[in-house]
Amino acid sequence: MTPGHTHLRETVEAYLIRHPAERDALAGLLAAPGPPEPIVPYAREAVTGIAQGRAYTELGWEEQT
Repeated sequence: MTPGHTHLRETVEAYLIRHPAERDALAGLLAAPGPPEPIVPYAREAVTGIAQGRAYTELGWEEQT
């Protein structure tokens, strides 16, 4: 599973509790932005899914009746 943005942030914060002197060196990881705005729904779903460890989604492929 690929680590998502939230997992990365939590991991860095936990590391910094033990190594506070390295906060400046890791500031870029903590400042990483989320997806850009505006963003189309299928792209938002893809970015969100990947961040949560899901590599596949069927958004927009609902069964036609």
